[in-house]
Amino acid sequence: MTEKKRPKTVDGSVTKIKLTCGNAYITIGTVDGKIFEVFTNVGKAGGCTTCMLQSLTTAVTMGIRNGVPLEVFIKKMIGQGCPSMTYDEGAKYLSCVDAIGQVLKEKQEELQK
Repeated sequence: MTEKKRPKTVDGSVTKIKLTCGNAYITIGTVDGKIFEVFTNVGKAGGCTTCMLQSLTTAVTMGIRNGVPLEVFIKKMIGQGCPSMTYDEGAKYLSCVDAIGQVLKEKQEELQK
C-alpha cells in the first residue's frame, strides 16, 4: 500500500453537533471530490475524551489515505453508544463516535451526488 500524500491545500467543511460532553466540531477535508481526512474537537471535554477522539480520527484518516474504504469506518462507528445519547436539531447521536460516523456518511453521500 502506498499512502496518499496530503496536498498543501485541502477543501473542507466543519459540522457542529451539540453532544452531552460539549459541542463537537467535526472537520472533514476532501481532495478530488473524496473524503481525505477527518478531525474532531469537542469543547468542554476533558483530556481523555480529546485524546481518544484525536486518536480515532487520526486512525480513520490514515486508513483512508492508505486505501481502506470509508464505508468500513462508517459501518463500525455508527451505532456505537455511550450512556449519554443526545439529540441535536432532530438527529439522534448515541456518542461522539456515532456522531463522527454519521457526519462522515452524510458527507460521503453529498459528494457522491
